[in-house]
Amino acid sequence: MSDFTKRILTALVGVPIAAFTIYFPGLNGIPFGVAMLVFALLMTYEVAAMVEKKNLRFHLWINAAAVTLGVVNSALYGLGMVVENVFHTLLFAISSLYLLALFISESTQGKFDRSFESVSISALAYVMFGIFFPITVQIKMWDLSGWFLTIMIGIPWLSDAGGLFAGKLFGKHPIASLASPNKTVEGYIGTVFMGFAAGTVMYFMQSVLPIRNIFSFGQMMILSGAMIVTSIAGDLGESMIKRWANVKDSGTFLPGHGGIFDRMDSIIISAPIFMVLVRFMGYGV
Repeated sequence: MSDFTKRILTALVGVPIAAFTIYFPGLNGIPFGVAMLVFALLMTYEVAAMVEKKNLRFHLWINAAAVTLGVVNSALYGLGMVVENVFHTLLFAISSLYLLALFISESTQGKFDRSFESVSISALAYVMFGIFFPITVQIKMWDLSGWFLTIMIGIPWLSDAGGLFAGKLFGKHPIASLASPNKTVEGYIGTVFMGFAAGTVMYFMQSVLPIRNIFSFGQMMILSGAMIVTSIAGDLGESMIKRWANVKDSGTFLPGHGGIFDRMDSIIISAPIFMVLVRFMGYGV
């Protein structure tokens, strides 16, 4: 079976499931939260596999436990079961206990010549999958219509697609110094164009969709610009990790598409930036 066929089959299965979890308003967004927990754990496993290729230690079970607690904490906050100061207190507690367990585990390994690298990559994975990524769960639970998620996920993914097609069709000026070696100037122009085009379309969609939170054109352009930048940063960050590990894809969980991390890299940074911006815009999430 060709990679193209695998990509199509994976999309035929994955897109309806993704649409259901994003737009299903029932159960207070819990199905989406469960899906994000599974994705966070799978991405943790993918990073662990890449780290092992470098003959470094990755504290998988400690990370998995901390990531699970991080997602649950975000879900409790999104559901309104804990107030904001309790959420932050629990976040600090989880992070402190995580570092405590991480340092104790690493200090008992016997060999310490690469301990700093092992601890650093484990901690980075926790920040990405246990702190930043779970914000997607809060965003869903604050806006059960899925409109916030449509903007936060849709603009990065569509801008990525625009950059991919522009790079393949018109790319003539590669940017060799970047972590992602196939990027071109024309590709990034396509990324920016498609991102703002998607934001413009979403702005006009608000007038015909039954949604509660409507952004002004200026606000939508600010969100679009931020999502474009964070999408690029997330993609470059994940590409850097893959080049460091000398792998093409982060994993094989999505046939034809690579790993979960390959598809979620832009969202990891987009989620916290999106949340900060919409709160400053007065939408109360």
